[in-house]
Amino acid sequence: MNNQAFHYLKSILRDEFLAIKELFIERKLFLFAIATILLVIAIILKPFPPRSVSLATSNSLDNSYKAIADKFKSTLESHGVKANLIVSSGTVESANLLQDPKSAVDVALIQGGAISHEQAQQFYSLGSIGYEPIWIFCRKDLAKKPRELKDLARLNLNVGLGPEGGGTLPLVKRLFDANGIEISNQKNFRVSSYQADFDDLLSSKIDCAIEVSPYFDHTIQQLLRNPDITLLGIQDAKAYQMSLPYIEKLVLPAHSVDIANSIPEEDIPLIATTTTLAVSKDLNEDIQTLLLVTMRDVLLDTKHLFFAFRGEFPKYLDPAIPISPVARSFYNNGTPPLFNNLPFWLAGFLNRLWLFILTAFALLYPLAKLNMKLRSTNYDIKQHPHYEELLSIERKVTTDDISKTDIESLIEQLDSLNKKVIYERIPFGMENSYFIFLNAIHLVRYKIIFKTTRHPTDSENKKNTSEISY
Repeated sequence: MNNQAFHYLKSILRDEFLAIKELFIERKLFLFAIATILLVIAIILKPFPPRSVSLATSNSLDNSYKAIADKFKSTLESHGVKANLIVSSGTVESANLLQDPKSAVDVALIQGGAISHEQAQQFYSLGSIGYEPIWIFCRKDLAKKPRELKDLARLNLNVGLGPEGGGTLPLVKRLFDANGIEISNQKNFRVSSYQADFDDLLSSKIDCAIEVSPYFDHTIQQLLRNPDITLLGIQDAKAYQMSLPYIEKLVLPAHSVDIANSIPEEDIPLIATTTTLAVSKDLNEDIQTLLLVTMRDVLLDTKHLFFAFRGEFPKYLDPAIPISPVARSFYNNGTPPLFNNLPFWLAGFLNRLWLFILTAFALLYPLAKLNMKLRSTNYDIKQHPHYEELLSIERKVTTDDISKTDIESLIEQLDSLNKKVIYERIPFGMENSYFIFLNAIHLVRYKIIFKTTRHPTDSENKKNTSEISY
């Protein structure tokens, strides 16, 4: 019984395969439709990542972020993707390059609060990679010492805000805007390079310098240890955090800069933004996953995250830039299951393909429950012309004015039709239909024979009529 069942299944599958093969050969339009569907699926799934990716980095980035950018480059290239590092003057220029389709920049490091809301909506965020405090350094010998951020404007102090294309300038403007102060037209706030601000602060040409930068930046470390320079604490840091979505409250602990020399002497409250890894919205999803995995691994091992605990980053902290769907899935579900065992592009493709497989299964399973009908449908389509021909013969037979020559022609046509049917392949399970058609042929043949052998006379017709009339 088991062998019979196996033979039955084998025969059905064979005939289904042959039916599909014939369908492709005979109905090229159907084949074209299938090819088109597969092409559309391939375009949607984007199975092949780009061969090169460009990352915009600021020339003011400290060694820790430069190491991250270099790690991105080496990781991408180890997976066969060429990485180009494009140096910009700062966050604003990096964002402009990312927005400009002619620049070919795909990824950029952008400081929170440095770009407009409208521009931020043009990108996707893969998450923040670390805190960047807003360092406000002032000379200790100032006659009028500032105690809070707004004092920099009230006391008419000369303040350096960094370069035009940097992230510090627009962020500081927003901070003063929150205090109801417009600094754009105030001459005591100047725009210059970070190095010029650093040099002029030490030579007393300016009173204060503001820079948004990571803790381990070389310039920041020098200023923190300089006995002639003081760091302005933000006492209402929590208020800034609650008011501005891209601001975080931090504390520089007492003695944390230099334990031996007790620097700083007390806790200093700070406000900080975060650096976001932003990508163009059309960047290949597999490249995004590769960047996320690389970012996680680099930040887990780095020794340059002073304010963050190990493993805290990457994290989606700054909502100004919408989170990428790939990043959201990464943070919610972790690394895709196949990513560690297959080439990243293949793992990503298979990870997306299951949606289409599930959809196809949902459509095909109910059809499969109706039994496999392709072989029978294909057979019925082929048999239909034969039925049409047989029906035409049968109609001619039933006419009264058919001649002997017509009858001979119809019998020859029946014989030819009979041979066609006999020599055609009969799909498994369609034997019943085959014999029904043969019987139909014989039935029509019988009608022809009956018509040629029985030609009743008029007297016989009258006799039959009188007998029936009783």
